[in-house]
Amino acid sequence: MGDLYFCLLWHHHQPCYREGPEGPYAMPWVRLHGIKDYYGMAWLARQHPEVHLTFNLVPSLIAQLDDYASGTAEEGALRLTAKPAADLTPSEVQFLLNEFFHANRDTMIRPHPRYFELLMKRRFATKMASQVAAEFSQRDLLDLQVWATLAWFFPRLLRDDPVLRALVAKGRYFTEDDKAAMLAKQREVLAAIVPMYRALQDRGSAELTVSPFYHPILPLLCRMESAREALPKLTLPRRMADFTEDARVQVKRAVEAHRAHFGGAPRGMWPSEGAVSPEVPPLAREAGIQWLATDEGILCRSLGCALHRDSSGLLAEWPQLYQPYRTAAGGADIAIIFRDRVLSDLIGFQYYHRPPQEAARDFVGRLLAIRRAADGKDTLVAVILDGENAWEYYRNSGEDFLHELYSLLGGTPGIRPLTVSEALEALPPRATLPRLFPGSWINSDFGVWIGHAEDRRAWELLAAARDFLAARSAAAPDTPGLAAAWEELYVAEGSDWFWWYGDDRSSLQDAEFDRLFRQHLANIYRLLGERVPDELAEPISQPHALLFRQPTAFIRPAVDGSGGGFFDWAGAGLYTRTHDFGVMQKGTPDVIQRIHFGFDEREFYLRLDFVADLLQNLHGPARVLLCFSEPRDLNVEVGVLGSPPLRVRLDGHDAPECRAAQREVLEVACPFDALGFRPREPVRFHVRLMSDGVLVERAPRAGVLAFEVPTPDFEREMWQA
Repeated sequence: MGDLYFCLLWHHHQPCYREGPEGPYAMPWVRLHGIKDYYGMAWLARQHPEVHLTFNLVPSLIAQLDDYASGTAEEGALRLTAKPAADLTPSEVQFLLNEFFHANRDTMIRPHPRYFELLMKRRFATKMASQVAAEFSQRDLLDLQVWATLAWFFPRLLRDDPVLRALVAKGRYFTEDDKAAMLAKQREVLAAIVPMYRALQDRGSAELTVSPFYHPILPLLCRMESAREALPKLTLPRRMADFTEDARVQVKRAVEAHRAHFGGAPRGMWPSEGAVSPEVPPLAREAGIQWLATDEGILCRSLGCALHRDSSGLLAEWPQLYQPYRTAAGGADIAIIFRDRVLSDLIGFQYYHRPPQEAARDFVGRLLAIRRAADGKDTLVAVILDGENAWEYYRNSGEDFLHELYSLLGGTPGIRPLTVSEALEALPPRATLPRLFPGSWINSDFGVWIGHAEDRRAWELLAAARDFLAARSAAAPDTPGLAAAWEELYVAEGSDWFWWYGDDRSSLQDAEFDRLFRQHLANIYRLLGERVPDELAEPISQPHALLFRQPTAFIRPAVDGSGGGFFDWAGAGLYTRTHDFGVMQKGTPDVIQRIHFGFDEREFYLRLDFVADLLQNLHGPARVLLCFSEPRDLNVEVGVLGSPPLRVRLDGHDAPECRAAQREVLEVACPFDALGFRPREPVRFHVRLMSDGVLVERAPRAGVLAFEVPTPDFEREMWQA
C-alpha cells in the first residue's frame, strides 16, 4: 500500500495595526495572540519533532512581533494595563470595562473565577460601562488589568512558568508589582517567538514559508479585471491604478525579510487568502519561490470539474485533489498544491465540540480512509488553515487536541507528516494544470475584497493615492519622506481593510479598520507635505447587516435535536453570535451561540446552538420565535423548550407539517408550502428567544438573516455562479 504524505500548514497572520511610521498600535491582537497562539504553536511543534509541519509567517506580523519584543511598540490597551489602577481617569476606566473582556467566555474567562466574577459584575447585556463604573473598586480594576492579559497566555505557560503560575494561584487582589512581573514575562515570551520558529526550522522539523509582505490580494494588484472571470457581472472601481510593480515589491520584500529573520529564502508561499491568478506564479518564481498553495475550489475551477464526497466526507475524485501539480501560468514553471477544505474546516470549526482524543482519532481515521481509497498509490493531502483563530474555542487553547493529533500522526504507519517541500521531493508533480483560475480560498473568487460599493470606493481612494505618489516620485525622487510614503501605500494594499468593507463581513470594529485604512492613505500626503484630500475624512464603511454565511448546498438533517454530523449541516448558512462583537470580541455572555439555516428542494431547516446551561438560567417557560419579514410577515413559534414533544405554530396555529426536536441543539423543519414561500423569493428573518413572554435575546442583534428560496436547480446554479 502506498504512503500518504500529509502536509499541515499553519498560516500565521495579523493586520498591520501600527497607525503609521513610528505610530502607536491601534489594537492589541499581535501581542495577545503572540503570548497564546504563536508561542503555543511553536511550543507544541517542539514537543513532536517527528511530525514535520509548515508554518507560513507573514512578514508584517514578524515586524510587529519585533516591535513588541524590543519594547518599542506603543499600544493604548498595553499602556492602560501598565498604568497604576489608582491613576486611571474615568474615561480610562470605561475603556477597561468595554475592552478588557475580549476573550472567549467559556474557555478563557470562565475557567478563572475572578475574571468571570468581574465579567458578571460588568453586566454587558444590560448596562453601559458608565452605569457600572462606580461599582468597580481600585482593587477590581487592578485585577481586571492583570486578568485581561493573564488569561491570554498559552495554558502551558500558566502551569509551568513560576511567575505566571504564582499569579494564577493568587487569583485576585493583585499588586502593582504582580502586574509588572506579568508584563515583564509577556515581553520575554514575545521575544522568544521568532527564535522558536527558527529553531524548529534549523533542526529540520518545520518549514517556514511566506506571504506577500503586507498580505495584499496579489491578483487584484496585478490585474483587477481578473476578478470578472469568476464574477462576470462584477462592477469594477471607476478609478484604477497600475499596481503591478507593487505586487512585485510585496513579494520581493517578503522574501528579503524572511531571509533576514530565518537565515535563508523561503521555498514556498501561501499567497494572501490563497489568492492566485495567472499573474502570480511569475512573480513568485522571480523571487525564488518554488511552490504555491491554494484551495481545492481553485483546482475545480482550473480543471473544470466538481468534487463529490460521501456521507462520511470521503472524496470520490481523490486522484484530482491528492496530488501536486505544476503550473506554467504566465510562463513560470512552479509547483502548486491544493488544500482539502473539509479536513481543514474540521480542525478550524468543528473539532472543538468533541473530546480531544475522539477528534484526533476521527481526523486520522479520515486520512487512513483516503489511503485505503488510493489503493497502493502515493498521495499528498494538504490541510491549510489559520494558526491562531480556532484555539480560543478549544479547551486549553487546543493543546490537548494538538498533542493527541500530533502523537497519532507521528505513530500511524502509512501516514508520513512532512513539510510541503519534503512531500514535493518524495512525490514530485507529474500533472500540469491546463490553466490557473483566478480566485481565493473564499468562494473561489475575489468578491470579499472587491464585490461591494465600499470595496470599490476604497480601491478608488487607493488608486488616487498611488497615482499621486508615482507622479511625485517621478518629478522629485529626492523628496524627504518618499520612502515612508511608499511604505504607507503598501500597508494600505493589505487585504484586511477590504475584508471588513461590504455587508458580507461585519464587526463592531468596522469603523476602526476603516479609520486605519484612510489614515494610511492620509499619511502619504502628510509625509510629502501635501494637504490631505477632504474625501479621506469621510467614512467608507456604512452600517449594514451582520455577518452570516449564505447556504451553499442542499441539506437533509434528521431533525432529531442531535445536531447530526458535520455533513448534515455542511451546506447550511451560518450566523455566529460572537461576530456581532467582532472577530476578537467574544466575552459577552450570550445564550444563542450559532444559527445554522438551510434547505432542500421543499423544506426550510433551522438549527440553534445554545449555551449548555440554557434552561437553568431562564426564569420561565422558554420558546423560540422565527420572525419572518419577507416574503411575508410570519411568526413561527417553537416550544416549550425542554418539554418534548415540541409544538410548532405558524402565526398562532398548530402546524403539524412542521417538525422540531431539542437535545444537544434545537432543530426545526418547515415545508416552504406551509410557510407560503415560493422559489426565488427573498427571505428575511431573525430569531427571538422568549422566556415567560419576555424577550431574552434577539439574533442577530440588529438586521436580519437572509436567503433566497431555492429552485430544484439550486446546486447546479451555485456551481455555475
